[in-house]
Amino acid sequence: MNQLLKATIYVALYISIYLTGCGASDGDTVTESMQPSSGESVTMNGMSPTTQNPNNGSGDGTPITDTPGDTPAPQTGDQTPTEPVDTEPMPVPNPEDEVCSEGQERVDGACIPTDLDDVIDPAILQALVGTYAVQMKIAMIQEVPILGEMENVSTVYGFTEISEDGEGGVVMVERGCGARSSTGDAINVVIPSAIPRSVTPPVTPLNVWEENGIIHWSRPEVVVPIGIRLDDPVNDALPSDPNDPRIWDQDGDGAPGVTVNVMGFASGDLYIIQKQVSSEHGILNEAGEMEGFVVDNSLQVTIGGTNPLLNQQIPTRPNPDGSLSTLRSTKMAADRDCDWLLENQNQLFPENN
Repeated sequence: MNQLLKATIYVALYISIYLTGCGASDGDTVTESMQPSSGESVTMNGMSPTTQNPNNGSGDGTPITDTPGDTPAPQTGDQTPTEPVDTEPMPVPNPEDEVCSEGQERVDGACIPTDLDDVIDPAILQALVGTYAVQMKIAMIQEVPILGEMENVSTVYGFTEISEDGEGGVVMVERGCGARSSTGDAINVVIPSAIPRSVTPPVTPLNVWEENGIIHWSRPEVVVPIGIRLDDPVNDALPSDPNDPRIWDQDGDGAPGVTVNVMGFASGDLYIIQKQVSSEHGILNEAGEMEGFVVDNSLQVTIGGTNPLLNQQIPTRPNPDGSLSTLRSTKMAADRDCDWLLENQNQLFPENN
């Protein structure tokens, strides 16, 4: 195997399990091309990337489980597609260019008022509450042997539900459905459905305010441990020792961490652990849809595998151009599932928009 092929495989293997509570049914798997088949599988071109840059995250909390001793819960810091609306788009603040105004401070990539009101205006609540189909693009830089630095853009699809918290505010629940990546054509990556089923979706308080007639929102940083139990998920580092007692078989397949199946020029299973670390911020546009940016600082460690060629650590970091990591959405008029979203992704999110 030549070095170029090895480098291509290294890029493909640096994946992230964004699927949190939505995906294939029991006994199914998630693989590459993202073409769902009824009752069988959902396929994709890899998952959103992660970075091996430690010391990210904020907030605290302790893992909780669906059943005692099982699933660690995420930790937080503190139908029919809608028809396109032919209006001039609202300006979404570019995270690279924005300077916080007086009376604001930068928190998790967003400029937030320092005197944010805990009680949201009822008209804003009515406009914001609902379920959205979401597309996120996450841009990363990977340091690939031989080839050097390479850009990677992963596209993630899922549902976001915003509901009232009973105290005048709102909370956000995010459920992933699938993803594709702009790199990694040399191999197929299979994400067993046991992984998304084993993760409790985050329930996160949402910061909301109005500025110059535009509704702004910010979802604080969320930390989700995958395949490992951490006493302090925000501050505890991921171990490199595959025998660390905190590593557990989250997907129940008998191997440590979670198992990713790789098929192609090099085939085998990879055992990985992760800390998914991300925040989001943006506006509610004139069409009533959420749009904005994603700040992703996730961490991943490969702890083993059945093929030495695949058992690699690839340094990865967020693309310094934060405007490339974007979020788009369509507010849903009826309940839909992940299969429907993946089947209709091109109609919901045309690539030329």
